[in-house]
Amino acid sequence: MSEVATAIAACWLDAERMVIEDLAGKYWDVDEEFITTALRCHLQHSFQRASECGSFEQALVRELQSRFTWAPTGAIERASAGFRATVTFHSRRVEGRTGGDLGIVLSQPTFDVAGHASPMSVRRQGLLIQAKLLGRDGRWGNFTARQREVLSGREDYLTLLLYRYRDDERRRLDSFHWVSCRGSKMPEIRNWLKRDKRPPAALNTETVIGGLAGCTLGTAEEALIDRHIGPSEKRASLVITLAFEDGSSDRVLKVGNEFVVMQSGESERQ
Repeated sequence: MSEVATAIAACWLDAERMVIEDLAGKYWDVDEEFITTALRCHLQHSFQRASECGSFEQALVRELQSRFTWAPTGAIERASAGFRATVTFHSRRVEGRTGGDLGIVLSQPTFDVAGHASPMSVRRQGLLIQAKLLGRDGRWGNFTARQREVLSGREDYLTLLLYRYRDDERRRLDSFHWVSCRGSKMPEIRNWLKRDKRPPAALNTETVIGGLAGCTLGTAEEALIDRHIGPSEKRASLVITLAFEDGSSDRVLKVGNEFVVMQSGESERQ
């Protein structure tokens, strides 16, 4: 997993920890909608704190140092200055259209070296998430008729986010787990939710964030991202944007005749 992806995962884990602590101290037996809303709020604060502390800037420095070993540290630090992550939340009212509780869209710069100009495409990766809470009966609950309708055919970029309590009073949440639905169909997923108490091939948060950043989970297809995960008109999604604080569209890391153009959203080889 890249250094920047590791920093993203650290923020997400911090938000999960805060949700678990909040519920243990103040609430009990809340549903998955409450938990997901709390997670959204803590994610925003976690990413903001990390950006203010320079965590993403430092992660970018480490990543560029490992990828471009020929570049002096000072040049890398100047090119990385002000690099941060922002989280934007959007309206929940699109759920009936997308079928998911939460869509994640990760927008990140690309870094390349060459001796000529060649435009590259936008680097975005999207993941549709459906949250499920293990009930007292040991089942995860079914999909609504509307969810079954709209999620069918989108399984390859759908992931289940699983919540479960560790105690009978249902105050202490367990660590969050994920299950990728890639390669499965809706009837198979529904049968598992009805039958199994423990998730098959459950993934941890680091693996999911690493897969999203590395483009092995979710989808990079712009039409699918815009239509089903982060619709541009209504935005029922969580958008994580990695960019430079001053709003500059690119940064140049130059040594001799070689240089790297880093752009938020797109990259050009020079």
